[in-house]
Amino acid sequence: MRVSRNCAAYPRCAVSLAQPHHDGSELYVDRLGDSAELRVRAPEGSVDAVLLRYVEDGEPRTVSASVDARTRGEVWWRAELPLRHPVVSYRWLLTGGQAGYTWLNGTGVHPHEVFPFDDFTLSTEPGGPDWPTIATTRHRSNASIPYSVARRRSSRSCALRTTAD
Repeated sequence: MRVSRNCAAYPRCAVSLAQPHHDGSELYVDRLGDSAELRVRAPEGSVDAVLLRYVEDGEPRTVSASVDARTRGEVWWRAELPLRHPVVSYRWLLTGGQAGYTWLNGTGVHPHEVFPFDDFTLSTEPGGPDWPTIATTRHRSNASIPYSVARRRSSRSCALRTTAD
């Protein structure tokens, strides 16, 4: 299972501890068979209620989130997301408190309606692309930067080669 964020196109997509946050790590996503328990973290007093908005059969649906824990000035909210399709899109609606009316999606926090193509996506299919594993296995020196291996490989393949006949 994986959650993807369309964050590469947004250079200002930085995580601030003073803002609500959700990502695809095990801390925020827990698979429960036919559903997943999702968590979002918000600073204490920043929101009064949280809703999870997802799409099922082309229709938007919402689930109320409940407070899961309170730790060091943060409130953790959780909601259960039904997994009836291989890929499910979702985002968080944060209301009340200092946030007012705010959406949290893959590009961050927004005080206005957001486009669905920036929503978080949860895939029930195992794994992801295998190229990072292949690249880091073959080139141990670049284990932390697998994309540079792919870039070098593609630049080598485009090189002009001459052969003597």
